[in-house]
Amino acid sequence: MVDIIERIASIERPGAYVTLNSLKMRQFDDHIQLKKGNINPRIVNRVTDRMVRYLRGMGDRTDVFLSATMGAMSADRLDECISYLMEVKDSSDTSILNAMKVISFEGGNPPPKSELDDIRPDADTYGNIRVMIGRARDLLDLCGPMTMIDFQFLGGYTSTITKGQGDILTRDSIMTIDVSDSPPDERDVFSLIVQYLMGERSVSNVFDGIERIMILNPRLNRIYYTYMSEIGHDVLERIGKEVIGYDRAISPTRWSTVPSPHGSPQVQCGRHDLPAASIRIVL
Repeated sequence: MVDIIERIASIERPGAYVTLNSLKMRQFDDHIQLKKGNINPRIVNRVTDRMVRYLRGMGDRTDVFLSATMGAMSADRLDECISYLMEVKDSSDTSILNAMKVISFEGGNPPPKSELDDIRPDADTYGNIRVMIGRARDLLDLCGPMTMIDFQFLGGYTSTITKGQGDILTRDSIMTIDVSDSPPDERDVFSLIVQYLMGERSVSNVFDGIERIMILNPRLNRIYYTYMSEIGHDVLERIGKEVIGYDRAISPTRWSTVPSPHGSPQVQCGRHDLPAASIRIVL
């Protein structure tokens, strides 16, 4: 049983399949500069990711923090973890602090309770997380509405990839949220392309009209995207056959694009055109 994440991780050189040449970026400017804070950025990123998903209704607390509760079970400290989880309610300091404690259980090797009690984020850390939560909300509003989250690929699985799910689906995009401080790399794009191809093979009609992949980054306040019509058909065929295990990857007749006056598709999010005054386009 191999899931999508495991299969992607097993590909040593995703750059042999895809490049970043077709990836475009839109930069938003809210005139807010994130500060340093006193908590490890990796923890801040994980907390922001989980809080965004919970506060946007992408699952209840137990769904969003499932990996943490599973880790707490293996560490025989589930009651403690649940006590923190029940205090995660909004973007207040109390909720953010308890979310930090909850994610400490991920992996099943949490620190002692005394160390969790000593977690004391400073005002800059709380502020950074709230800013990123707000940015993610705005980006999702622009690029939504969301039509499905944590979706399956019924009919798209193979003996090579037997399980796994996607992140966020809108009427025309497969997307994910990334809160790292770096632009996407080939593996990030590769993963979304695999999901796109599996959606094309799925028997579900929720994938009809999907034409692009997107990465929303609230830390950098950017949207990265590419239209599938800009990725070579031979590339998609190779990924479908060699990575997923299809005999034939995709029918290009299902592709559709948004016409651009410059000859290539323009990104439009939901029913909202992204305001030109607040963006910078990098082709």
